[in-house]
Amino acid sequence: MKTVFLKFSVMAIAAGALFSCSEKNDEPDVPDTPGLNSTGAYILCAGTYDGNNASLDRYDIESSALTEDVFATVNGRALGSNANDMIIHNSKIYIAVNNSATVEICDLAGKSLKTINLADEAGTPENPRCLAAWGDNVYVTLYDGYVARINANTMEIDGRVKVGNNPEGICVSGDKLYVANSGGYQPVPDNTLSVIDLPTFTATSTVEVTVNPNVLRTAAGGKIIVLSFGNFADIPNTLQEVDTATGSVKVITQNSQIIPAVNGSKVFYYTARQENWVVTESAFKSYDIVSGETETLALTAADGSALSNVYSLGVDPATDSLYVGTSDYNTTGEVYVFDADGKLGEKLAVSGISPISYAFFDEK
Repeated sequence: MKTVFLKFSVMAIAAGALFSCSEKNDEPDVPDTPGLNSTGAYILCAGTYDGNNASLDRYDIESSALTEDVFATVNGRALGSNANDMIIHNSKIYIAVNNSATVEICDLAGKSLKTINLADEAGTPENPRCLAAWGDNVYVTLYDGYVARINANTMEIDGRVKVGNNPEGICVSGDKLYVANSGGYQPVPDNTLSVIDLPTFTATSTVEVTVNPNVLRTAAGGKIIVLSFGNFADIPNTLQEVDTATGSVKVITQNSQIIPAVNGSKVFYYTARQENWVVTESAFKSYDIVSGETETLALTAADGSALSNVYSLGVDPATDSLYVGTSDYNTTGEVYVFDADGKLGEKLAVSGISPISYAFFDEK
């Protein structure tokens, strides 16, 4: 059985040292090798901050059937409060539940195998943010300034590394782990990515990007995609391409709101301009890392109208089908599924508030 993942996370209430170059960075480098076919997808809904109402739905791609709230049904309990990220690695689902301070590990049926309760040496709960995987390990950012390593075989934390202030996004390229230090609680937001050498699990260097980096995605050819939220004043959301071989940083686009998803050399993103919290213009676009070209995508609702309350974006690594999640932060969300040609296939009424993360798998 092959499993693949693509994750999305975004905070919704809210060139330094050169990188070393390895031969791995000369080829498309995505943490898990995509299968030939995605038979299903899990959709994670964040829920509300302290509502104990995060949820997990399972979508059968071939039959277009959605099974709602799989985790609660299978385990007889709620997933927790404020789920933030999800990946599938080695046939296990890993879910970071921020306000519950847990990482939930499940099998592909949604059955809980282990709940890791996160706390520092003083017993203070630690808030898990985002997940990545490499080899036999899964890595999770903790908002108090650490990255924890989970042994995928024992399902135990066996190491921690200190990084920058309030780390958010995390991704793997080659044998390096990249961590977005947002500085979210600091008077001045951080503007660095920590670089961790995976074989030794030590922080080795940093790279400077636009302030408040939050979302990281692995891309082809030794590139990573970085979304910085800026300072919410005169520095806007900024989507950047970082070359891990040279440490160079290229700005792809800027706007009031940007939501990215990456598949190989393709960067899909939603971009919107807001005035007084009202969206005045928006578009879906794709950017090709190899050619440098940007294309506008005609993704609309069934009646041809623009999608509103866009909250998350995922892409099926096997087909380039796009999953667009919407949220008003109060009622259950919807996910629009578009094929690679931009044709709307399904509109899924998911079980929870704010669909935030998508994980694709092949059970055949």
